[in-house]
Order: sequence, then structure tokens, then C-alpha cells
Amino acid sequence: MSTNQSSTLENPLLDYDEMPEYSKVKVEHVMPGIIEAKKRTQIEIDKILKLLDNHPEDDNKHMNFENTLIALEDAELIFDKATSVYYRLKSVNNTKEFRAIEKEVNDFVSDYHSYLANDDQIAELIQRYLKTSDAKSQKAHRARYIEDVEYGLKVSGALLNKEDKAKFNELNKELASLNTQYNNNCTDSRMDILIKADEEDKLKGLTDEDKKMLKSSADSLRKQLAEKLESDDPSDNFKGKAEAAQAEALKRIPEGSFILSGDYAVYPSIRARLDDAKLRKELTQLGFNICGPEASRGLLDIYNNEKNSELDNTEITKRILEIRQEKARLVGFENHAQLTTKARMAGTPEKVLQLYEDILTKAKPQAEREYKELVKFQNEINYKNTENDEANVYPWDSGYLVEKLQKRDYDIDDKDTRPYFEYHQTFQGMLDCTSKLFDINFKKANELDVLDLNKGGEAYRVYDNKTERFLGTFFTDPFERSGTKRAGAWAILLRPGYKKSDGTDQRPLVNITCNFNEPSEAKTSQLSHREVTTLFHEFGHALHSLLSETELASQFGRNVAKDFVELPSQLLENFAFDKDILQSFAKNSKGKVIPDELVEKLNKVRNFRAATQITRQISFGKPDMLIYNQKKDDGNKTPIEVFTEVADELRNGPKVFPYSSMPNSFQHIFPSGYSAGYYSYLWSEILEADAFSEFMKGGGSTLKPDIGKKYRETILAVGDSIDPIKAFENFTGRDKLDPSPLLERAGLR
Repeated sequence: MSTNQSSTLENPLLDYDEMPEYSKVKVEHVMPGIIEAKKRTQIEIDKILKLLDNHPEDDNKHMNFENTLIALEDAELIFDKATSVYYRLKSVNNTKEFRAIEKEVNDFVSDYHSYLANDDQIAELIQRYLKTSDAKSQKAHRARYIEDVEYGLKVSGALLNKEDKAKFNELNKELASLNTQYNNNCTDSRMDILIKADEEDKLKGLTDEDKKMLKSSADSLRKQLAEKLESDDPSDNFKGKAEAAQAEALKRIPEGSFILSGDYAVYPSIRARLDDAKLRKELTQLGFNICGPEASRGLLDIYNNEKNSELDNTEITKRILEIRQEKARLVGFENHAQLTTKARMAGTPEKVLQLYEDILTKAKPQAEREYKELVKFQNEINYKNTENDEANVYPWDSGYLVEKLQKRDYDIDDKDTRPYFEYHQTFQGMLDCTSKLFDINFKKANELDVLDLNKGGEAYRVYDNKTERFLGTFFTDPFERSGTKRAGAWAILLRPGYKKSDGTDQRPLVNITCNFNEPSEAKTSQLSHREVTTLFHEFGHALHSLLSETELASQFGRNVAKDFVELPSQLLENFAFDKDILQSFAKNSKGKVIPDELVEKLNKVRNFRAATQITRQISFGKPDMLIYNQKKDDGNKTPIEVFTEVADELRNGPKVFPYSSMPNSFQHIFPSGYSAGYYSYLWSEILEADAFSEFMKGGGSTLKPDIGKKYRETILAVGDSIDPIKAFENFTGRDKLDPSPLLERAGLR
């Protein structure tokens, strides 16, 4: 039976209440479920469009906010409810079966979203309503929503002529396809090094915990290789032969082996501890080739091809850029950056670029001094780099030397802190902290189906302490699964909250996903403090939705401007540095609480080489804005050319690669939603540093429930129902972006 013919009866993508039963979702459910969701959505859309029947263009008194804009939003939520199930599964369990239907799903979803965004009748209905006295009389959050709808009509292509609209829709479809291809290439491009058990000496410098993680990666990769051989082997030597495939996989990745990844985002702290400089250099060179002309599937390449040109994202990035620029010009903007910043706090690309220059005047000179200090340290400890160059520090040595310099100056590294941050204990400590801060409580919901592939995921319901009101549900997926789970950490709003037409509340569903090292039967998962702050960061995103109180789904929770959305996540990170909070849960296996001096060191080291970190962040955000801010007649440069120019401008140390290959695997700004928006992290960090100063007033612990109450009411609860700068002013009393608190915290005043 084809996926299109499968029955929709008891389809887990449909008709679920609080949360879908994720473990019951099979590939044959996906397209039938999404097709049925479209049908149900269209039934509601058609009912709404009857408002146009038998009424001349100037007769619109029968239209109101509820039966037009809210009704349209409610209808679209039916479709989104079903598709969110598929997209969540795709990000955490991206099996070959799900990949096989990916294009079909994406094309179908893209087509229907294009219809919803720029159908002539829907656009006519909205435009006619906007002319009514009812629309003009709306106040507060509804008036703000109407402004957003008007802007949305423009940028969605709804107001284009027939020819341009058709072109716009084709561009959307092509973009969706390219985004999928880009992401799949990032997953498949594996630049790994296999270290066999009898070569363990190469791993000097690593802890036993480090080696356990690398062994776990090898075990996972061996399992994936066996599955690929059994299902896809072109020679038929292993196809359909499970035992032979497993034996071959064991031969290629022997028991007791270790896997080192060339992807810098994978275990950067492990790489920094690796004593073997030649091995670090090899990993750095492999990382340069990820999704480039020399890309490879590594140990998962069952075809034994040395290079896989189909994994090269170079041309894909160029075309993604071209499409976004062309779409922006079709709807009246000079480029994608202008379109993107127009509806955000920044307002214009020039304001962002000027902010970068202002901060660089303070950060760049200090970053240069920090680099010289590292060169000096290299020579002080008589470290001989692979190039025999005493005057420079090379990229593969930088993290290694920084770790040793940090140890010398602050006497702290991950080995000292990990024993205090067992995952489950840390997670519970975070819940306890936020419970006190925001006057809420959490109750486990073990009966909910979270698709717990690592046996670490949990679901919780959140309640207000005073009213006992149910606020929402969230669930976790904390541990890594190499090969089928997307790298990184994120919190996603799977279903927004809003006021239903019957007056009742629909409360949100949120998922928090991380990639912490998976615990073995003998050991628990211990986090670095960096990973602790990651956990707090993602929970800050989750709370932004769980504690939101808005009428409209589109204004709910984290549905805010991109340059405001990171404020709640970055602000919550600060509580992972508070001594009283840490000592309430950070205990080692013997029950010893993390000592004062270790917490003090964590706070001191937080700003270690802060200028280098800020400059590095700008080296990502500035080229992102520059490539998308190019005008049609500028003689446009490719993403690689722009990233290379900025890297050359901001680099301290030798240039070891001919160009920057970062665009080929920079998922934030190509397939994801941060194109011309990576600046949002720094922008939000500026807001966060200023906002957190409210918790610091009066000294002592930052766990201040009275300030937490005000923050919950003025920032978290309002979502996008008011202008973000007004929300910020309501909390802090300040109505302007001021980098001073951030620069002061970083020691750059």
C-alpha cells in the first residue's frame, strides 16, 4: 500500500489532544495524515471565504476580527498541528524511511503554505476586512496583529500579479528542496578518524569519560554501517544479509575502537584536550572539507568512494542566496536583509552593521592582545607546534593552548566540574530554581509518549502555584544519537497556546532536545558546565512559551522578532553561575556540594578571552548580514567570498586555508530561519545583559522571586502582543539598546 493510500483512521498525526503518540508514527502515516489535515483545514478556509459571497466589494459590515483573521489563524493551526509531528520526528529520528518521503512531504507542505500565504481569495478577504471600521477600531495587541498581517500580505507575495506570484511560488518550492538537500548533506558529510583499540596511545590527554564518549560514537557508527550495508550494499554481498553486514561492519570498525570527528561542533572540549598535535591538525583539515568539494561519507561510505561530490554545498549556498534575494526584490525590497530586518527591532541592515563596528572598536584590540598572550604562553611552556613557528598559534593548537592557559590562570577545567553535574540531578536543580523564580511547579507526565529512544526523555506538566492553573506541557530528548538525530540543542514550540473560539485556553506543547553524552549502564551522564548553561538556555526558550499568556497563537510565546527571541534563553543562562543555585543541586557521587572556590572560578573564567569570543561571534554574524545585504547592481559576491573577506579582516594568526568553508555547513543562515538574522544572538545578548542587571540589584543571590514575577509578567507572558522594546522598557525602565552592560561584563569598558 502506498503512503498516499494508507487509511487516516487512528492516524497519530491527527486528533491528538495534549501530545501525539510519537512512537506509533510510521512512515505510512505521514502523507495520509498531512493530506487529511489539509482537507480539514481547507473545509474551514472555504467556510470563511463564503464571507465574500453575495457581498459587493464595498459591503463588508458582516466581517469582523473574529470571523476573518482569528478564523483564518485557527484553520491554519489544523495543518500545522499535523506537520509539526513529522518535522519533530525528522529532526530526532531521521531514518532512511523518513528520508525517502522527505521531498514528497516538503513539496506538499510548501505548496499548501504558498496557497495559504498568497491565494487571491484569501488576500481579497483580508484586504476587504482591513478596510472595515471594525479593523480600524482594533486596539492594543489586535491592532499590532493587523499591522503584521498587512506586512505579511506584502512579503508573502499575496499582492503580486499572476505571473510574479507564480514565479514567487516556484522559488519557494525550489528553496524548500535546496534546504532539505543542504541539511541532508550536513548530516551525511562525515569527516571522522578511526582510532583502533591498539592505537589508544594517540588519545593521550583525554579523560576516561572522553574515551567512553568516543567509544560510544564508534559503537553507534558500527551499528549504522551494518544497517546501511544490509539495506543498500550495491554489490549484494551484504544486502539482506544481517549477519554478514554486521561482521563486515565489525571488521571496518573493530570492537573497542574510538571515533574522532572533524566537525568542530562535535566534542570541541575533547579535541582541546588531545595531546597529539598532528591528530588535531588532521581533524581541523577534515573539518575544513565538511560539505565541500572534498567531502566524504567517511566510515559510512559503503561504496568506498574517497570523495562524494554530491555532498558539496558550495553551489547550493549560492542558489539559496540568489533565491532569497530574488524573492525580496519581487515584493519590493532591494535585498533579503532589508526585508528581514524591517519587521525586527533592528529595523535596517545598516543599524546591525554599525553595531558590529561599534563593538569591534572595543573588542578587536583586546582580542589581538589575547592572541599575543596565547603566543607568549605557547613559548613559555616550550610548546613546539607542528609548523615550528614560535611567532604564531595555529587553529588546531588554539583550543589546546587555551585550555592549558585557563588551567594555569584559573586552575579549572571540565574534569574538575563534570562530577558535580550529573544530568538528571542538574535537570531537577534547574526545575527547582525556575519553580521558585516564577512561582510554578512541575509534575511528571510519564504516561505521555515522548519516543524515548535513549531512555532519558521525560514529559512534564507545568502549573501555576497560586492558581493551580495548567500552563502547558514540555518533554525532553537529552542524549545524542549519531546518524539519525540532528546535532546541537534546541527548544521548539510544537503547538502554541491561544484563546479558542469557545473561550477556553489551548496551552502549549514544547520539546527540548540536546545531544549530551549518553550514559552507559555503568555510568551516568555528566555534563560540562558549558553544557549546563546550554540546558538552561534551551529551558529559557521553553519557559518563554510555557509562561506566555496571549489571545492569538501568532503572538504566543517565542513567536517574537528574531532579535528578541534569544533574550529569555540567554538570560536564564546567568542562573547557572549563581553560587546559591548551583550549590542547591551540584553534588558529586559522594554527595559533596560543589565548593565555593570552584563556583568562583566558574564565574571568573566566564569572561576568559571574552573579546575573542565576541569577535568570533561577529565573524559569523557580519558576513551573514553582508551577503544578504548585497544590492542587485553591486557585482554580488558569493557566500564563500564574503565569509573569507571577513575572516581575513578579523583573524588573529596565520591563514592556513585558502578560503572560509563555513557557509557550506552553516545551517543557521542557509536552510534555517536565521538568514540575515545571526546578529540576533549578539543583539539579544545586549538586551539580556541589561535585563539581568535587574536581578543583580541589591547583591546576594540572583534568585529573586519578586523580580522573577515582574519578568514573567512583562517579558514572558506578553509574547509578541506588544512591541519588544516596550516589553523591555516595562521590565527595565529603559527603552534603548545599550551595549554597555554587556561590554562591562566582558571587561571591555
